[in-house]
Amino acid sequence: MSCWRGVRRRLKRAIKWRADRLEEFLAATHGRDLSSKAELALDAEGRVLALRVSSLANLGAYATPAGVVIQLMIGPWVSTSIYDIRTIDLRIQGVLTHTSPTAAYRGAGRPEAIYIIERLMDAAAQKLGLDPAELRRRNMIRPEQMPYKNAMDKTYDSGNFESVMDQALVLADWRGFAARAPTRRKTRPLARPRPGDVPRMDRR
Repeated sequence: MSCWRGVRRRLKRAIKWRADRLEEFLAATHGRDLSSKAELALDAEGRVLALRVSSLANLGAYATPAGVVIQLMIGPWVSTSIYDIRTIDLRIQGVLTHTSPTAAYRGAGRPEAIYIIERLMDAAAQKLGLDPAELRRRNMIRPEQMPYKNAMDKTYDSGNFESVMDQALVLADWRGFAARAPTRRKTRPLARPRPGDVPRMDRR
């Protein structure tokens, strides 16, 4: 900051500093760094009975208030997402490391919490031999349950999640996915990274 002021005085004009991507990676706060193990308990009909999540949250070399609250509190608030899951076991530890600290970034704890439960839903559907959409439908909070209080004591005031999913299934032509898959693989194959590949960072 003192260097910046000195340059401004010498040039006698307003200046603007903008970090490049490498500087941001090294010095700026990061959005999230969570390592989690998660489990779902389900009955024979595919109803979720309980959720267990054990996580290590990297807070960086020094803990910022936002970084701690986001990963240890705000994310867990929505760990059950749009599903009616009454029993949860959450164990989250904050860990100090040698990296840049974490802070708020696009969703602030919620994206990783939602990612965990949605990956569990996909894995459970595969294990039970159910359509992933059907398994989700069986566990969604219903409109007549509103206002709904989740297992973290947070209140959902409204929501018709099944209706939203049904609209998305139609728009995505979910039922036609299996038929499209072989053609899709031939016409637009996915690029697979090779050993040693490094993501490109354009510096401007």
